[in-house]
Amino acid sequence: MNQVKFRTEFVKGVPNRINWFPGHMRRAMRLLEGELKKVDVFIEVRDARIPKTSRNPELIALLPEKMKRLVVYNKIDLAFERKAVELIKDIHLNEKDARGKEVPYMHLSTKKNVNMQKLLSFI
Repeated sequence: MNQVKFRTEFVKGVPNRINWFPGHMRRAMRLLEGELKKVDVFIEVRDARIPKTSRNPELIALLPEKMKRLVVYNKIDLAFERKAVELIKDIHLNEKDARGKEVPYMHLSTKKNVNMQKLLSFI
């Protein structure tokens, strides 16, 4: 009968940081950096169904310090709205721009025309 031998240490086979960022996205970020100099307001669109993970910190880092910014959570009609709105509020309690000011945000649905007029008024 063979005796089972367990390993005494665990060696990581994967690097600490997995590179999931495809080359075409990196290229687009470089191009965007130059275009941002021509813009007055940046509207960042996130997914209301996954409000925490649809944020791209690398994109935010590209923004000029004094640029006005609005975060829009789209597809609120596909999320459990009450819970999603609570989560979005919690996220934005701690979200500040480069100057330390609160970042304005709103949720909407382009498909069902929820808060679209509010967005147009902001613009």
